[in-house]
Amino acid sequence: MAHVICTSHFAAGRSVDEMRKVEFGEGSNPTLSAYTIEVDEAGRSVTVSLPELASSTAVWREGLGCALAIDTSIEALRAQRRPESPRPPVNDAVLWPEGTGLDEAALGIDRAKLNGALDFAIAHAREGRGTRSVVVVHGGRLVGEAYAAGTTRDTPHYGASMTKSVAGMLIGQLVGDGRLSLADTKLRPEWQGADDPRGAITLDHLMRMSSALEFDETYVAESDANIMLFARADAAAYAAQKPLLADPGTRWSYSSGTTNILMAIARDTFGGDEAAYLAMPWVRLFEPLGLRTAVFETDPTGTYVGSSYLWASARDFARLGLLLLNDGVWGGERLLPEGWVRYMATPTPADPEHRYGGQIWLSGATDGAGPAPVMEMRGYGGQSVTVIPAHDLVVVRMGWDFGVDPWPHRAFLEKVIEAVRPASAEVTP
Repeated sequence: MAHVICTSHFAAGRSVDEMRKVEFGEGSNPTLSAYTIEVDEAGRSVTVSLPELASSTAVWREGLGCALAIDTSIEALRAQRRPESPRPPVNDAVLWPEGTGLDEAALGIDRAKLNGALDFAIAHAREGRGTRSVVVVHGGRLVGEAYAAGTTRDTPHYGASMTKSVAGMLIGQLVGDGRLSLADTKLRPEWQGADDPRGAITLDHLMRMSSALEFDETYVAESDANIMLFARADAAAYAAQKPLLADPGTRWSYSSGTTNILMAIARDTFGGDEAAYLAMPWVRLFEPLGLRTAVFETDPTGTYVGSSYLWASARDFARLGLLLLNDGVWGGERLLPEGWVRYMATPTPADPEHRYGGQIWLSGATDGAGPAPVMEMRGYGGQSVTVIPAHDLVVVRMGWDFGVDPWPHRAFLEKVIEAVRPASAEVTP
């Protein structure tokens, strides 16, 4: 709770009263209303307390967002920082993505139908809940967007598990560099023993959520996901110490712990050069893509929380989706190694439903032998970036779907596809 409030307040400028009403009000655990929330504006921290019981403090760190003070001091957290990256300028005279302009005259678009789809999405908004932002990219251009009250095109949203797909892109870059290989084994200190079966876990198993490590992804009070994110300083170490439930590669199970192990493995490739590790997402991905609002947070030990903690505007998430649509190429420069997007989009062999690839959700896959026709970054609360190559389409929807009617995602996508259909092939998400 302290962490979410900290980043929402200091990165997105949201008030505590609003968050108490929206994120921790109707549809949430009723015990949350008993907590007290204190914001230290000068010290840029948030403390959440349950009277006479526990308290937690999250601290804002320049360039790194917020982290909970777990097994470390508030002062030590404040000392953590990454030099801020320069923001690309606003230039609405130049069309997105080179600039920030909306292409309202794009060819092949039924504008009335597209506006109807956007209205359909925003009609789901309810006082901060439901839909917050929607963005539509077609033909490489931003052709439509809509925002609920209190949200703008520059509002950073909590990406939650959409962050996993970004982690998958970063791992791909390290594979392309030769720092890592999908066949690598004995990837963690905990797995080095000659008789430790976890040593057989490959990078490919981790990318595909088929390591077979035990991990409870539910969000009940004592789940592994909650303990890892809110009660442990080193997220990857917590996940890596878990036992196997089956032979690696034979069991698919969605796990935030797996992605955080990947981010620790990425950190290890820098040989202790912490500045280079912290700079990598920006230098290799966010800056070339022109992201303006991204906040990517580390845990208290300095490892990026690749499972959950990327915040960015809907427009910036659309840039990440467009990179996938363009097979990892941006402005003529290859940012992801050749074949990596195809790898991410190919269903995991251990997943009999062919619904998951390399750190990304899939749909439309049939036999699992080749890449699925639809890739989707998905996040807790209703966040999504849907990439549909056959329609040359990226659709972003950011929301908070608690205390509201279920979000009709498929119906929304069908409305968008109908609006761009004159220039597209026949594919159903």
